[in-house]
Amino acid sequence: MSTKGEYINIKVISVEERKAYQIQVSKLRSEGLNAPTIAKRLKLNRATVQDRVKRLDEAQGDVKVPEETKRGPKAGEHSYLSIEQQKAIQKLLIDKTPDQLRFNFALWTSQAVAMAIKERAKAEKGEIHWCDETCAKACQHRPRGYAPKGKTPEFRPIANQGVKVNMISSVTNQGKVRFMLSEKAFNARLFKEFMQKSQPDVRVN
Repeated sequence: MSTKGEYINIKVISVEERKAYQIQVSKLRSEGLNAPTIAKRLKLNRATVQDRVKRLDEAQGDVKVPEETKRGPKAGEHSYLSIEQQKAIQKLLIDKTPDQLRFNFALWTSQAVAMAIKERAKAEKGEIHWCDETCAKACQHRPRGYAPKGKTPEFRPIANQGVKVNMISSVTNQGKVRFMLSEKAFNARLFKEFMQKSQPDVRVN
């Protein structure tokens, strides 16, 4: 059983164990015990128990234990590398040590892994891009004003003082720069579009 101090860490125990604790909390609440007493008896975090008790009280005790789904991101979600690329890097880290790849490291570190990814990109005739997103505005950012002595100064912004555009750009270690402009706020779809449009232009001498 995983614990955090003297309390059980309910976030890391199994789904079945969490369900069992939720049922116990419901049972003890129906017997008239308050949240602090239940938390102490079951060795659970008080805030976790209070949340459950609050929902029980609001629903007059008729709260079913929710069905849980697998937590965490899906495979490949929010990842810069494809599943195949990740597996290739993982295999490399398992099969080899940095010194076998002529890296100046005895064991794997974050820097050594970065070098391995860089070598992989070079072998696949790819490039490593450092990417950033920003907003460019053609308007005053530091307006000045005044107020009579003893009066609180007020600033009244004027709408549409200038134009603005969002930009996403990337630069390689060789200094190659690529950028894309958009009036819309950048999200995952636009980032994916930027990366896809960058791929045909990638060339390694």
